[in-house]
Amino acid sequence: MKPVIGTKIAEDLKGQVSVLTYASIDSTNDEARRYIQAGLIGPTLFIAEEQTGGKGRLGRSFYSPENAGIYMSLAYPLRASYTDALRVTAKTAVSCLRGLQANVNAALSIKWVNDLYFGDRKAAGILVESVPKGAGILWVIIGIGINLTDAGFPEELQDIAVSLHAENADRNAIITSIMKELLWELRHLSDTTYLETYRAFSNVLGENIRFGTAPDFKHGKAVAIDDNGALVVETEDGRTEVLSSGEITVRRDRT
Repeated sequence: MKPVIGTKIAEDLKGQVSVLTYASIDSTNDEARRYIQAGLIGPTLFIAEEQTGGKGRLGRSFYSPENAGIYMSLAYPLRASYTDALRVTAKTAVSCLRGLQANVNAALSIKWVNDLYFGDRKAAGILVESVPKGAGILWVIIGIGINLTDAGFPEELQDIAVSLHAENADRNAIITSIMKELLWELRHLSDTTYLETYRAFSNVLGENIRFGTAPDFKHGKAVAIDDNGALVVETEDGRTEVLSSGEITVRRDRT
């Protein structure tokens, strides 16, 4: 794959975001947090060729071998309502989908709330964290990891993760495409047109799912995605629940 060239990406995104690149780092999300705590001023994109401690949701790790994917985090200051801020993760998923569609030939879908799937396995993940800084400013750290090539997944990931088989992909072009989409969405958080794409490419709507936490899992059917990106579920006992965050498992074995 073509190397990531921070100066080229910065030029393509001139006036919108600063860009920092690393050959290897523990975690781009952690680096973004360190910069914010040290007094970061404006939107900044952190990109690494490799992560030694890539972060996933719920304390999991994200496999991030050298020269095999895209590992980046955007630090972005928000002045937004709580409702608008809830849309960041879903807007990021749509931005990643659109950016990849423009550069990679792969049929992708979105697993609520934050993963991109290629077939029945995960090809990209999103981790959104926040850092309050006072005076009405909430910094969000938007971590994005995309498996572009098969670098030999560990055994525990072989049935879960998949690459996009995009060995000849131009990562600079992909990153720029995703960031142009995402930066627009972040400047227009109250705009809900992204939901057309989010719903159209959902791989959970109409499916039976498991949600909640062990050992008290619940079961139901995903019937809608509301205007805030929350998942509407009809439970087995006939109630309706609205999930704004959390983990779900699709259960296609249930009728």
